[in-house]
Amino acid sequence: MPHDLFRLAYISRNTGLSDAAELDALLASARRANAQADVTGALLFNRECFAQVLEGPMPAVNSVFERIQRDPRHGDVIILLAENSPGRRFPDWAMAYAGEDPEARERFAEMRFADLRQSAVAGTELLSMLEQAVGRTLPA
Repeated sequence: MPHDLFRLAYISRNTGLSDAAELDALLASARRANAQADVTGALLFNRECFAQVLEGPMPAVNSVFERIQRDPRHGDVIILLAENSPGRRFPDWAMAYAGEDPEARERFAEMRFADLRQSAVAGTELLSMLEQAVGRTLPA
């Protein structure tokens, strides 16, 4: 029996986001679009890169991910994890921003795109880190 939910984790190089106001606008836009598409997930950002988990029906996740790949603010997009999922890890979040959590923000600030790209377990590590950070943050 096929799974109804799909999870995708990716990293990308930041090629155009420069300040907090732009990040807030990106989050607001993502939250609106994701809620309409029945996609949930979480995001981390540092000046160098984005790391994000998307989850929902496969066609919806693929559509959101295609839009991300066309976004000029994302370069060198790399999929770290793509799997069927028995349930959502971020069911209450159209797009959680895990950077609100000081521990996650500090940990992710030290990570570099090249390190994430080369890590064999980066997808599961990213998922775990986002889940822990979001668990310490109230839904928006």
